[in-house]
Amino acid sequence: MRFLREKKFLVLFGINAVLYVIFIALDLIGLYAEKHSLPSPGLNAASNVLKYAGIVSCLVLAVLVARRPWQRQDARLQIVILCFTVGADFFLLFTSRFTIGICIFYGAHLVALRRYWPKLLFVGVAAAAAGLLMFLFSLGEPSGRFAAAPDVSPSLVIYICYVLLIICVTIAAFLSERPWANKTLSKVGMCLFLVCDFHVALFNTQPAGSSVSAVAFVLMWVFYLPAQSMLALSAHDFSVARQDAGNP
Repeated sequence: MRFLREKKFLVLFGINAVLYVIFIALDLIGLYAEKHSLPSPGLNAASNVLKYAGIVSCLVLAVLVARRPWQRQDARLQIVILCFTVGADFFLLFTSRFTIGICIFYGAHLVALRRYWPKLLFVGVAAAAAGLLMFLFSLGEPSGRFAAAPDVSPSLVIYICYVLLIICVTIAAFLSERPWANKTLSKVGMCLFLVCDFHVALFNTQPAGSSVSAVAFVLMWVFYLPAQSMLALSAHDFSVARQDAGNP
Protein backbone atom coordinates (compact mmCIF):
# COMPACT_ATOMS: atom_id res chain seq x y z
CA MET A 1 0.00 0.00 0.00
CA ARG A 2 1.46 3.28 -1.14
CA PHE A 3 0.32 5.31 1.88
CA LEU A 4 2.54 3.15 4.12
CA ARG A 5 5.55 4.49 2.19
CA GLU A 6 4.57 8.12 2.75
CA LYS A 7 6.70 9.80 5.39
CA LYS A 8 3.82 11.56 7.16
CA PHE A 9 1.99 8.27 7.77
CA LEU A 10 5.14 6.43 8.77
CA VAL A 11 5.99 9.15 11.30
CA LEU A 12 2.52 9.05 12.86
CA PHE A 13 2.43 5.25 12.99
CA GLY A 14 5.91 5.26 14.49
CA ILE A 15 4.90 7.80 17.14
CA ASN A 16 1.80 5.81 18.01
CA ALA A 17 3.78 2.56 18.22
CA VAL A 18 6.32 4.12 20.59
CA LEU A 19 3.62 5.71 22.75
CA TYR A 20 1.71 2.42 22.78
CA VAL A 21 4.66 0.34 23.98
CA ILE A 22 5.71 2.88 26.63
CA PHE A 23 2.30 3.46 28.23
CA ILE A 24 1.56 -0.27 28.35
CA ALA A 25 4.96 -0.83 29.98
CA LEU A 26 4.22 1.95 32.48
CA ASP A 27 0.83 0.41 33.29
CA LEU A 28 2.41 -3.01 33.88
CA ILE A 29 5.16 -1.52 36.04
CA GLY A 30 2.55 0.42 38.00
CA LEU A 31 0.50 -2.72 38.63
CA TYR A 32 3.61 -4.61 39.75
CA ALA A 33 4.57 -1.78 42.09
CA GLU A 34 1.03 -1.64 43.50
CA LYS A 35 0.94 -5.40 44.06
CA HIS A 36 4.24 -5.35 45.94
CA SER A 37 3.53 -2.06 47.76
CA LEU A 38 6.43 -0.32 46.02
CA PRO A 39 6.53 3.45 45.43
CA SER A 40 5.54 4.41 41.87
CA PRO A 41 5.50 8.21 41.74
CA GLY A 42 3.99 9.67 38.60
CA LEU A 43 3.68 6.40 36.66
CA ASN A 44 -0.09 6.66 36.18
CA ALA A 45 0.08 10.37 35.33
CA ALA A 46 2.84 9.79 32.77
CA SER A 47 0.93 6.88 31.24
CA ASN A 48 -2.23 9.00 30.90
CA VAL A 49 -0.31 11.79 29.16
CA LEU A 50 1.10 9.31 26.64
CA LYS A 51 -2.33 7.75 26.09
CA TYR A 52 -3.83 11.15 25.40
CA ALA A 53 -0.98 11.99 23.02
CA GLY A 54 -1.81 8.79 21.13
CA ILE A 55 -5.45 9.86 20.71
CA VAL A 56 -4.40 13.32 19.55
CA SER A 57 -2.10 11.70 16.99
CA CYS A 58 -5.12 9.72 15.72
CA LEU A 59 -6.91 13.03 15.15
CA VAL A 60 -3.87 14.30 13.23
CA LEU A 61 -3.92 11.09 11.20
CA ALA A 62 -7.60 11.63 10.34
CA VAL A 63 -6.82 15.18 9.18
CA LEU A 64 -4.03 13.88 6.92
CA VAL A 65 -6.29 11.12 5.58
CA ALA A 66 -8.87 13.79 4.67
CA ARG A 67 -6.45 15.10 2.07
CA ARG A 68 -6.97 11.88 0.08
CA PRO A 69 -10.29 10.39 1.23
CA TRP A 70 -12.44 7.85 -0.53
CA GLN A 71 -15.29 10.28 0.16
CA ARG A 72 -14.90 13.82 1.51
CA GLN A 73 -17.94 13.79 3.77
CA ASP A 74 -16.87 10.46 5.28
CA ALA A 75 -13.43 11.86 6.13
CA ARG A 76 -14.90 15.04 7.62
CA LEU A 77 -17.28 13.06 9.80
CA GLN A 78 -14.37 10.95 11.09
CA ILE A 79 -12.51 14.14 12.02
CA VAL A 80 -15.56 15.34 13.97
CA ILE A 81 -15.79 11.95 15.69
CA LEU A 82 -12.17 12.20 16.82
CA CYS A 83 -12.66 15.79 18.01
CA PHE A 84 -15.41 14.49 20.31
CA THR A 85 -13.11 11.62 21.31
CA VAL A 86 -10.25 13.94 22.24
CA GLY A 87 -12.64 15.96 24.43
CA ALA A 88 -14.14 12.86 26.05
CA ASP A 89 -10.77 11.28 26.80
CA PHE A 90 -9.56 14.45 28.49
CA PHE A 91 -12.26 14.06 31.13
CA LEU A 92 -11.75 10.30 31.39
CA LEU A 93 -7.96 10.47 31.75
CA PHE A 94 -7.33 13.70 33.67
CA THR A 95 -10.42 14.34 35.79
CA SER A 96 -12.80 12.44 38.03
CA ARG A 97 -15.81 13.64 36.00
CA PHE A 98 -16.15 10.41 34.07
CA THR A 99 -19.85 10.93 33.37
CA ILE A 100 -19.05 14.09 31.39
CA GLY A 101 -16.58 12.10 29.29
CA ILE A 102 -19.20 9.44 28.60
CA CYS A 103 -21.75 12.09 27.58
CA ILE A 104 -19.24 13.64 25.16
CA PHE A 105 -18.77 10.18 23.67
CA TYR A 106 -22.50 10.25 22.90
CA GLY A 107 -21.69 12.93 20.34
CA ALA A 108 -18.91 10.84 18.82
CA HIS A 109 -21.17 7.81 18.47
CA LEU A 110 -24.05 9.80 16.99
CA VAL A 111 -21.74 11.20 14.31
CA ALA A 112 -20.41 7.67 13.73
CA LEU A 113 -23.98 6.44 13.16
CA ARG A 114 -24.44 9.26 10.65
CA ARG A 115 -21.21 8.18 9.01
CA TYR A 116 -21.95 4.46 8.74
CA TRP A 117 -25.69 3.85 8.57
CA PRO A 118 -28.05 6.80 9.15
CA LYS A 119 -31.06 4.46 9.41
CA LEU A 120 -29.94 3.63 12.96
CA LEU A 121 -29.52 7.28 13.88
CA PHE A 122 -32.98 7.56 15.46
CA VAL A 123 -32.09 4.77 17.91
CA GLY A 124 -28.86 6.57 18.78
CA VAL A 125 -30.60 9.92 19.26
CA ALA A 126 -33.14 8.30 21.59
CA ALA A 127 -30.41 6.62 23.65
CA ALA A 128 -28.31 9.79 23.80
CA ALA A 129 -31.34 11.91 24.78
CA ALA A 130 -32.17 9.49 27.60
CA GLY A 131 -28.58 9.50 28.82
CA LEU A 132 -28.29 13.28 28.73
CA LEU A 133 -31.58 13.67 30.60
CA MET A 134 -30.20 11.37 33.31
CA PHE A 135 -27.02 13.46 33.41
CA LEU A 136 -29.04 16.66 33.90
CA PHE A 137 -31.11 14.93 36.57
CA SER A 138 -27.96 13.86 38.43
CA LEU A 139 -26.74 17.48 38.47
CA GLY A 140 -29.93 18.68 40.15
CA GLU A 141 -30.43 15.78 42.54
CA PRO A 142 -28.18 15.95 45.62
CA SER A 143 -28.72 12.27 46.46
CA GLY A 144 -27.90 11.17 42.92
CA ARG A 145 -30.74 8.62 43.15
CA PHE A 146 -34.30 8.28 41.93
CA ALA A 147 -36.86 8.76 44.70
CA ALA A 148 -39.07 6.04 43.22
CA ALA A 149 -36.19 3.62 42.53
CA PRO A 150 -33.30 4.32 44.93
CA ASP A 151 -31.41 1.21 43.78
CA VAL A 152 -31.10 2.64 40.25
CA SER A 153 -28.76 5.58 39.79
CA PRO A 154 -28.78 8.04 36.87
CA SER A 155 -25.14 7.02 36.22
CA LEU A 156 -26.26 3.45 35.55
CA VAL A 157 -28.80 4.67 32.99
CA ILE A 158 -26.12 6.86 31.38
CA TYR A 159 -23.79 3.88 31.00
CA ILE A 160 -26.57 1.63 29.68
CA CYS A 161 -27.41 4.25 27.04
CA TYR A 162 -23.71 4.42 26.14
CA VAL A 163 -23.55 0.64 25.70
CA LEU A 164 -26.62 0.76 23.45
CA LEU A 165 -25.00 3.50 21.37
CA ILE A 166 -21.67 1.73 20.80
CA ILE A 167 -23.45 -1.51 19.91
CA CYS A 168 -25.53 0.41 17.35
CA VAL A 169 -22.37 1.97 15.88
CA THR A 170 -20.69 -1.44 15.63
CA ILE A 171 -23.73 -2.89 13.85
CA ALA A 172 -23.83 0.16 11.56
CA ALA A 173 -20.15 -0.34 10.65
CA PHE A 174 -21.00 -3.88 9.47
CA LEU A 175 -24.05 -2.69 7.52
CA SER A 176 -22.36 0.30 5.89
CA GLU A 177 -21.81 0.47 2.16
CA ARG A 178 -18.23 1.44 1.46
CA PRO A 179 -15.14 0.03 -0.28
CA TRP A 180 -13.85 -3.27 1.12
CA ALA A 181 -10.70 -1.87 2.76
CA ASN A 182 -12.55 1.05 4.37
CA LYS A 183 -15.35 -1.19 5.63
CA THR A 184 -12.88 -3.74 7.03
CA LEU A 185 -10.98 -1.07 8.96
CA SER A 186 -14.27 0.32 10.29
CA LYS A 187 -15.55 -3.11 11.35
CA VAL A 188 -12.32 -4.22 13.01
CA GLY A 189 -11.85 -0.79 14.63
CA MET A 190 -15.36 -0.82 16.13
CA CYS A 191 -14.99 -4.41 17.33
CA LEU A 192 -11.75 -3.48 19.11
CA PHE A 193 -13.51 -0.41 20.54
CA LEU A 194 -16.28 -2.67 21.85
CA VAL A 195 -13.76 -5.07 23.42
CA CYS A 196 -12.02 -2.08 25.02
CA ASP A 197 -15.28 -0.91 26.59
CA PHE A 198 -15.97 -4.44 27.82
CA HIS A 199 -12.71 -4.27 29.78
CA VAL A 200 -13.59 -0.78 31.00
CA ALA A 201 -16.80 -2.27 32.43
CA LEU A 202 -14.82 -5.11 34.03
CA PHE A 203 -12.37 -2.66 35.58
CA ASN A 204 -15.16 -0.57 37.08
CA THR A 205 -17.31 -3.44 38.35
CA GLN A 206 -14.69 -5.79 39.79
CA PRO A 207 -13.22 -5.28 43.29
CA ALA A 208 -10.26 -2.90 43.32
CA GLY A 209 -6.97 -4.79 43.46
CA SER A 210 -8.43 -8.02 42.06
CA SER A 211 -6.59 -9.84 39.28
CA VAL A 212 -9.53 -9.34 36.88
CA SER A 213 -9.54 -5.59 37.54
CA ALA A 214 -5.75 -5.42 37.04
CA VAL A 215 -5.86 -7.27 33.72
CA ALA A 216 -8.80 -5.17 32.51
CA PHE A 217 -6.93 -1.97 33.43
CA VAL A 218 -4.13 -2.85 31.00
CA LEU A 219 -6.21 -4.45 28.25
CA MET A 220 -8.65 -1.57 27.78
CA TRP A 221 -5.93 0.59 26.23
CA VAL A 222 -4.27 -2.37 24.51
CA PHE A 223 -7.42 -2.47 22.34
CA TYR A 224 -8.38 1.21 22.39
CA LEU A 225 -5.48 2.93 20.63
CA PRO A 226 -5.34 0.40 17.74
CA ALA A 227 -9.12 0.82 17.40
CA GLN A 228 -8.88 4.59 17.08
CA SER A 229 -5.94 4.33 14.68
CA MET A 230 -7.91 2.01 12.38
CA LEU A 231 -10.99 4.22 12.51
CA ALA A 232 -8.88 7.30 11.69
CA LEU A 233 -7.44 5.48 8.67
CA SER A 234 -10.77 4.07 7.51
CA ALA A 235 -11.60 7.15 5.41
CA HIS A 236 -8.46 6.85 3.25
CA ASP A 237 -8.80 6.29 -0.51
CA PHE A 238 -7.08 2.93 -0.91
CA SER A 239 -8.04 2.73 -4.59
CA VAL A 240 -5.49 5.51 -5.24
CA ALA A 241 -2.85 3.43 -3.54
CA ARG A 242 -3.67 0.44 -5.75
CA GLN A 243 -3.63 2.52 -8.93
CA ASP A 244 -0.32 4.12 -7.99
CA ALA A 245 1.15 0.73 -7.16
CA GLY A 246 0.30 -0.45 -10.67
CA ASN A 247 2.02 2.47 -12.38
CA PRO A 248 5.57 1.91 -13.64
